[in-house]
Amino acid sequence: MRGNFVVFEGVSGSGKTSLIEELIRRDQASLSYSKVSYSKGFERNSFLERLINQHPSSLAYYAYLTLKTFTKIKPKLRQGYVVLQDRYVYSVDSFAPDCYRYHNELFRKLFKLFMLQPDLYIHISASADELVKRLSVNPRDNYRAGLVKNPEKLIQSENNYRAIYQRLGCQKYSLDTTGKSIEQCADELLTIMRWKLKC
Repeated sequence: MRGNFVVFEGVSGSGKTSLIEELIRRDQASLSYSKVSYSKGFERNSFLERLINQHPSSLAYYAYLTLKTFTKIKPKLRQGYVVLQDRYVYSVDSFAPDCYRYHNELFRKLFKLFMLQPDLYIHISASADELVKRLSVNPRDNYRAGLVKNPEKLIQSENNYRAIYQRLGCQKYSLDTTGKSIEQCADELLTIMRWKLKC
């Protein structure tokens, strides 16, 4: 039995991780699944992950996600898990200015041969003002602090995500978290996941 691959994407501060954590926190029976697995796109647990984060490049991220797809995501899907993926290849595809560079377009075409098509793609968004407000409370790292100072980067990333969303041929759903609580958003997503994944 094969599980389902659910990808959550969106700009920093949109609420992806908080929503996934809320979904996992709730009784798994409400998802109608016996096994749910959480997978984060870019971690810093191993030496390789820390090295990539210290020397970020689209090539390194594509290669890392390909490795993760074969060693972690696919085995879980074969075991019947529903994998809730917090960021996947689309995060790299949307990252400006790298996504506009010709050599990265070539990398994208090569590595996408090895990536999985989501069973459900969920785009999480929020207004630019809301994003800046959330990121200002807890900037966490230099990247997020830079987004607060340059909100135009958030807007550009969001536009890139919207373009990706329009191109995708899989089942998909877009959720704007502006002015909504985590609980409200989780309720909405549970309904959508049941409907889209026929569970």
